[in-house]
Amino acid sequence: ISDEDNSTSQLTIGTNSSYATVNQGLKIISFLFPWNSTFFHAAYLTVSDGIDSVTTIINITVFHSPKIIVPLPDQIKYEEFQWSLDLKPYFYDPDTPYNQLVVRGVFPGDGKWDVENFTLTFNLSAGFKTSTTKIIISDTLSDTPEQIINIIVLYYPRVSSIPDQAGYEDIEWQFDLTSYISDYDTPISDITLSVNSSYASVNGRILTLLYPNGILSDVMVVEVSDGTLNATGIINITVIPVDDAPIIGPIPTLQVREGEEYNFDLTPYLGDVDTLIDKLFVVVNSQYIEAKGHILTLLYPSGITNDSFEILVLDDYFLGVRRTINVSVALFNDPPTIL
Repeated sequence: ISDEDNSTSQLTIGTNSSYATVNQGLKIISFLFPWNSTFFHAAYLTVSDGIDSVTTIINITVFHSPKIIVPLPDQIKYEEFQWSLDLKPYFYDPDTPYNQLVVRGVFPGDGKWDVENFTLTFNLSAGFKTSTTKIIISDTLSDTPEQIINIIVLYYPRVSSIPDQAGYEDIEWQFDLTSYISDYDTPISDITLSVNSSYASVNGRILTLLYPNGILSDVMVVEVSDGTLNATGIINITVIPVDDAPIIGPIPTLQVREGEEYNFDLTPYLGDVDTLIDKLFVVVNSQYIEAKGHILTLLYPSGITNDSFEILVLDDYFLGVRRTINVSVALFNDPPTIL
């Protein structure tokens, strides 16, 4: 500004802009535009020497800085997963498209910046540690304050390959799983374990197995948990059968008459889980009894009223069981004799 008959200090300046403040001494007009208030602004500038004045228009283009809308929350993620963090809900610039904003920072987990989508993509490979990264958003003219992203990684428990197991039926055995279980962020003592088999029980990390007759194999699923995340493993189990002794059920006291043969069939009283009944054979230790297959033939002479004898039942492998049988002998009424 100038005036041929007045010095600059004698001039006054003014403006109609509500965004402006005037320093008459320095002849400076300062503008302060609130964030996201306007993009273009026209202000009238008036200069006066006290007698005459002149007015002109100042056209102002307003550039806005990128702004943080809300702070970035902690990112709680699972390891071994790729995930993307969309930054649009947290940052905004009224006059710069998202794909023209620049993100600066050091990104862990093979982090990559996706310009088009305004996202950070991370690949949390196995063993990736909880981390903190700092980023700045810039529109090339101004920057946001530095923002911190806390990446909290949840680690899965692990079950390594468990070798096949073998044991005998009807015989309890134990297997310690401790060396096959691990967790990066959970003490092994806090890991819980469960199995899907009714033939196994769990105490801590010790499996106790007991398989009955007839079960020759099992595929057991082992599940471990750190309270939040789970992992599973498989145990292939072979059950080795063992020869079981025959069994003899309770046999009532046999009622016979002296001098008369009495046949008793043992078949309904015999059993064997791994041998056919007709393959069992019977041994008797009494002179009054003969065994033919499973039929006992009893013949008692006069004078014997009670007896007991032992039978031995054997399978193909000569594994046997003994049972005592009681006999009650009824006297036969003999006719009188004449000497």
